[in-house]
Amino acid sequence: MRGFRFRLEQLLGLRAAAEEETARKLADARRAVDEAQSSVDRIVGSEAELREQVGRAMWAAGTVGAVQNLDVVREQLARQRLAAEAELSRAEGELTEALENHRRAHQEREILDRLRTRRSAEWRVENGRREQAVLDESGRGRGAAAGDWSS
Repeated sequence: MRGFRFRLEQLLGLRAAAEEETARKLADARRAVDEAQSSVDRIVGSEAELREQVGRAMWAAGTVGAVQNLDVVREQLARQRLAAEAELSRAEGELTEALENHRRAHQEREILDRLRTRRSAEWRVENGRREQAVLDESGRGRGAAAGDWSS
């Protein structure tokens, strides 16, 4: 008798490959979110430093030009922070999408994997029945040939 053969094995392989691809994209999306968050954190830190510098300049009776320069830098940092926050938001949206795609791909592969397991178990049971029928038949044949008709 031939061994178990799952007719959807090729599709299962494709689903497994798709799941691996979505896992890679998910990892890339997580990395992008981490990088965007680091960028926002770095800019927020720079803004805090700048506020301290402005405070020191005001207390030290700094020149109007120095305070104006710090104000220009503050505006630049504010624009950079807004851009970094927009990038973070975009990256988080892509992460959400990648997570959903990976969940779906995993689920599709898992369904086929469970089907293969169930079909394999059914095949083993049916194969066992067939083998037992062959053994029973050969046993009956030997019993009849030996003249054993005890019932």
